[in-house]
Amino acid sequence: MIQNHPTDTAVVIFHEIYGINEHISGVCDHYRNLGYDVYCPNLLDWAEAFPYYRQQKAYEHFKANIGFDIFENYVQLLSTLRPKYRSIVLIGYSVGATIAWRCSASGLCNGMVGYYGSRIRDYSEVEPKCPALLIFAENEPSFDPHDLELTLGQKKNISIVTLSGNHGFCDRYTTNYNASSAAKAGLLTDEFLAGIIVGS
Repeated sequence: MIQNHPTDTAVVIFHEIYGINEHISGVCDHYRNLGYDVYCPNLLDWAEAFPYYRQQKAYEHFKANIGFDIFENYVQLLSTLRPKYRSIVLIGYSVGATIAWRCSASGLCNGMVGYYGSRIRDYSEVEPKCPALLIFAENEPSFDPHDLELTLGQKKNISIVTLSGNHGFCDRYTTNYNASSAAKAGLLTDEFLAGIIVGS
């Protein structure tokens, strides 16, 4: 868990199947440098992140040992953080986005951002109790983001943006990195965060 100096806003980062790698560490540094307290729970049961070439192994480990019901553990974390902060915002990547999505119904956070949370489609019944920004990649091998947008677009509190690129386009350490879309997504997230804080 990574935390910085005290502030009245907490950002909780949920990582991808790989663990807390260079990409996620960079995300944490970004929000820490903006002055937020940053929490980044390690969903893996060991400290070392999976390398990208072990993607299948990382996925199998997540599916067999973690799963999306682990979100209940992080609702407990939010319960602990809630009295300490004026604003709590969740930011998740891939499987972490789906975990953040499920946590958004808890009523314990002020905002939620999900990057390419493809498995959100399995939990479309979730009703966020806070503003939620969902950012999808245009090219997803397992589903059509526009179909999911039609399903979720009927709900309150949800903004959906689809950007050009492939799943994982914000991770500069992968071949799917798309600098333009990553910059747009980063700006959208920073603006979303600022809006949540003003409105809290």
